[in-house]
Amino acid sequence: MLSVAARAACVRFAAGASVVTAAHETDAAHCDAVRRKMTPIGAFSLLSETPAAPSIPAVLLTFKAPLAAADLKDALTAGVAPASARFRSRVDERALEFVDDLGPAAAPFVVERGARGEAALPGAVAEALTAPLLGRDGAGPWWEALVFDHAARTSVLLRAHHCLADGVSLASLFARATDQAEAIAAAVDAEIAKRRRPRGERRRRSAPRGSRGRPQGAAAAARRRGALAMLRVVATTRAPLRGPRRAAPRRAGPSPGRASSATRRRGKRVAARGGDKATVNDLFAAIVGGALRDVLGDAAHVTCAVPVHLYGGALLPGVDVGNHIGAVLARLPLPGGDGAAAHVARVSRDVGGALRGGAGALVAYGAAYVAAAAVLPRRLVPYALGGSAGCATVALTNVRGPPVDGLSIRGVPVEAVVPFLPPPPGVPLGVALATVGPDATISFNADASLLDADALLAAALAYYGELERAAGI
Repeated sequence: MLSVAARAACVRFAAGASVVTAAHETDAAHCDAVRRKMTPIGAFSLLSETPAAPSIPAVLLTFKAPLAAADLKDALTAGVAPASARFRSRVDERALEFVDDLGPAAAPFVVERGARGEAALPGAVAEALTAPLLGRDGAGPWWEALVFDHAARTSVLLRAHHCLADGVSLASLFARATDQAEAIAAAVDAEIAKRRRPRGERRRRSAPRGSRGRPQGAAAAARRRGALAMLRVVATTRAPLRGPRRAAPRRAGPSPGRASSATRRRGKRVAARGGDKATVNDLFAAIVGGALRDVLGDAAHVTCAVPVHLYGGALLPGVDVGNHIGAVLARLPLPGGDGAAAHVARVSRDVGGALRGGAGALVAYGAAYVAAAAVLPRRLVPYALGGSAGCATVALTNVRGPPVDGLSIRGVPVEAVVPFLPPPPGVPLGVALATVGPDATISFNADASLLDADALLAAALAYYGELERAAGI
C-alpha cells in the first residue's frame, strides 16, 4: 500500500493520462515524428506494472561534496541522451511506442528536492520509488534525476522506466555521464576481448548466453531442462508471506534500506568456503537467505526470481540498448543446522545451478517475448506475470558497476552507488547488490505492509559477519 502522498500522485496520473495521451496522439497525426516500437520485454514491463509496484529501477548516488543540479543535467544530457533515441523520446502508452518529437525538451528532468538532513533521505527515497515519473504526462522522456542537498554533499536518485532498458544497459548508459567514461569504455572493451576464445573457437558476439558455443540439439535440451526446472519451482513452492498476514496493520509505503559493508575481494574469500563453484553471487543470495531466516521461522527455503542478462552482464558492441534479460526462478535455501559454509554450498547448488549456462533465462525471455508480442491480450499480461513470478518471495539482482576504482561527475567524487530493485507485482521484496571497483553495496526494497527493510538489512549484515567468522576472516 502506498503512503497518502504517493497514492494521491498515482490518482492524479491515472486521471490525467488519457487526456494527455489523446492530445499527443492528435499532435502526432500532424507531424512527421519518428516512432519506434518497444521491445516485447519493455512492453511486458510496462503492461505488468501496478501503481504500487511500478517497473522503475533506481540508483542512489551520494557525492562527497555538493553537486549543482545544472552541472548534473549537463552531464546527463551530454553523456546519456545521445546514446539512445529512447532517452530522447516520450512514450505513447497506447501504441507501446517511443515518439521522437520532443526536440529541445528531450533533456531529462532534473529536479531539486531542497535541502534536508541525511536522516530524512530514506523517507524521501521511499516516497520517490513509487511516484510516477515526471515525463509520464507526455512532457518529456521517461527518466529523471531527483537532487537532495545535504549540509556538505549531495545525493541524487536516478530513475528510468524499465521499458527503456534493462539494468545492465542503464548502468552502461549512466556511466557515460561520469568523468571516467572513456576509461570505463576502454576497460569494458578489454574485458570483452579477454573473454573471447581463440580464433578457431571464438563465440559469436551476437549469440546470447545459453546458446553460444553449443550444438543446436544440446542448447535445445538445456532450454527444456530450464523450463521444466522453473515449472517445478512454481508448482511446488508456497509463498510464506501470502495469506492472512497481508491484512495485518503495518505502516504503509515502500521500506528501503541500504548499506555498504564489504569489499569484493573479501566476499570472494568468504564464497570460496562454500565450495569450488561458489561465487560472489551465491554469497549474495546466501546473505539474503540469512536475512529472511528470522522473518520466516522454520521455512527451509523460499523461491527467488533472478533477472539474468542474456549477454553475460555487458552491453556488447553492436547490441542495441534494450531489454536483454530473462528472469529465472530458483529455490533459495535458508540457513539450517549444518553451518554457514554448508548453507553457501546449498545456495550455490540450488540458485547458482539454476543460473549457470543461461538456459533458464532464455526460456523466460522467450516466454515474456511471446506473451507481450503475439499471444496475450494486454489486459492478461499482469496475470501471466503473477502466475509465474508471483510464487517468489524475493527478487535478486547483481548490478555490476563500472570497472574503475572511483567515479566522479563534473569533478565531484561519488561516495556510494546504491541501486534499488523494483520487485515485480506480488513479490514483497527486491534486493540489489552493486559492485563498483573494490566495494560492494546491498539494498533492500520491501513492501512495508509485510517486511521491514531496515530490520532485514541489519539481519543481512549480521549474517555476513557470521559467514566471515566461519571463513576465518
